Amino acid sequence: MRSSSQSKMRRPNVKRVETETETETETETEKSELDSSKVIPNRKSNVKRKVSSDLKEVDEQTPQLEADKPIEQRMRSFKVRALWTFVMIGGFFLVLAAGHAYAALLVMFINVGIFREILKLKRNVEKDRKLPFFNLINWYFFGVTVFFLYCKLLRDRLESLLISHPSGEWVLKYSNFLSFCAYLVGFVAFVFSLKKGQYKYQFRQFGWTHVTLLLVVVQSTSMVANIYDGLMWFFLPCSLVIVNDIFAYVFGFFFGRTPLIKLSPKKTWEGFIGAFLTTLVWAFFFADFLQRFEFFTCPQYQIRLMPFAPVTCEPTLLYTKQNVALPFSLFGSASIRASPMQLHALFMAAFASIIAPFGGFFASGFKRAFKIKDFGDSIPGHGGITDRFDCQVLMGMFSYVYFHSLVLGRVPSMSEVLASAAMLPADDQVTLFNQLKASLQERDLL
Repeated sequence: MRSSSQSKMRRPNVKRVETETETETETETEKSELDSSKVIPNRKSNVKRKVSSDLKEVDEQTPQLEADKPIEQRMRSFKVRALWTFVMIGGFFLVLAAGHAYAALLVMFINVGIFREILKLKRNVEKDRKLPFFNLINWYFFGVTVFFLYCKLLRDRLESLLISHPSGEWVLKYSNFLSFCAYLVGFVAFVFSLKKGQYKYQFRQFGWTHVTLLLVVVQSTSMVANIYDGLMWFFLPCSLVIVNDIFAYVFGFFFGRTPLIKLSPKKTWEGFIGAFLTTLVWAFFFADFLQRFEFFTCPQYQIRLMPFAPVTCEPTLLYTKQNVALPFSLFGSASIRASPMQLHALFMAAFASIIAPFGGFFASGFKRAFKIKDFGDSIPGHGGITDRFDCQVLMGMFSYVYFHSLVLGRVPSMSEVLASAAMLPADDQVTLFNQLKASLQERDLL
């Protein structure tokens, strides 16, 4: 009787010990999840002092400029970088010559590469092994975002492509609702994937994925709309960033002595100013060259997969030269012959030289925060895809906003016009038809 009563009195203690053990286990799991790099308590202070001293050394270290490196190292780096620069430029020209659809596929490939490289920075392979399909959910959100953006930016072109497919027309018509429903599916899947002990890691990855989609994928996809508005609005901005980057490197290589910003040690004021002036000159004359070819000036209203197909259209005033009065006399002349496009090119060149490089500076600060040299190593001498196209993302978005706000203005799409006409009374529809018919006959189009 006595032993049984003692065992009964001990049972609550046993439960209390088990509860305390579970609480301690959960607390230790949360601590390890918060910072997997922490060590045992008696070494915390030493590690903190070492890390703080290392960070202090990095901050106080004077960055080595390109011009201060040995000539052999500089020339070796210059040759590798120059070789792959020509390879990229050659490949870019080949894709561009293939047509609008292939240029859009190139943008998609770049989006995939940048998204992959940025996600990789925060991935923990060991934790991902414990979370099946978790990485797939991140790529699912990428696919939903691309679907929504392409349907939004290329609605008119996709309508002409899917005109003989009723199911495709239905998907395009309700693309906004379908995109939202698809996002909700991913959201629910993410909630179901939450696993005890991995909550913080999973929510960090969730936020990381969405920020990447917003800052990178959404902005870079706008370049697809630029492509179909006329290849010039894609090719010219890209060339401005490339020329600015090349001449910033060249001027910095030979004349750079004054550091521009600590986030990017190789950037110098000499390179920045030299590239700015060079980019302005390039923009004015290169825009004049491109506007002579219908292949670059004509917008594409259909998605054609035939490579190297000819493109024709009627010339517009945007690409027609005229006398432009100058606010000052230039070489004894008060005006110059230039098209509106050439003047727009100067504004884009200023953006490419002054603002777009801050996309690169942002990426440099990003890399310093994660203590990495490059986002990847897919392009020898240049790093990863993100390292080469960080400025292009910002430039592409600027070109889209600039063209649709200051050049094109608000032009209703064909589907919007037809939908508005369908809501008119029958008499007004007949009047509209007769006026449109007369207008087409006057221009010998009917």
